[in-house]
Amino acid sequence: MLGVGGSFVFPTATDDLTGEGKWQAGPAAVYTNLAVPNLQWGVLTYQNFSLFGTGEGDDRPDVSRLFVQPILTYQLDAGWCAAVQDDPMSFDFESGDVSIPVGPKIGHVGKLGKQPYNASVGGFYTLGEPGSGPGWGNQAQSQSAVPHERVGRRRAATRCC
Repeated sequence: MLGVGGSFVFPTATDDLTGEGKWQAGPAAVYTNLAVPNLQWGVLTYQNFSLFGTGEGDDRPDVSRLFVQPILTYQLDAGWCAAVQDDPMSFDFESGDVSIPVGPKIGHVGKLGKQPYNASVGGFYTLGEPGSGPGWGNQAQSQSAVPHERVGRRRAATRCC
């Protein structure tokens, strides 16, 4: 499957530390392949360019950053899966910073009572320039799904990670 579109960033941060203060836009594309049983692989990529700042005296640097997010998940038995971390790699063309998080994660889909869920845990190390990422890190996430009446008897969540 292939998709193309756009990426948009709106300057909503109230602190310079948590935002870049720039309206941003750029192209985006995703490719995913399900041809091999139990394996999903692909890539999501998007490029953000700053369009303009947020007001008078805006002296923050322009933005030109490429994000590349690998997709690699293997579905195991009984609702379990193994995958690579899905945090995007980032390449900042203005500052030269590179951030490449790498690491495994495992996940599970199932039901708590009648409520479907998807949960995963993983660890990662960020390769790249010093100060461009967190070094070692971990991630835990969970989602619950609200089945739509049109889903009928099909399982609401069949893939994890």
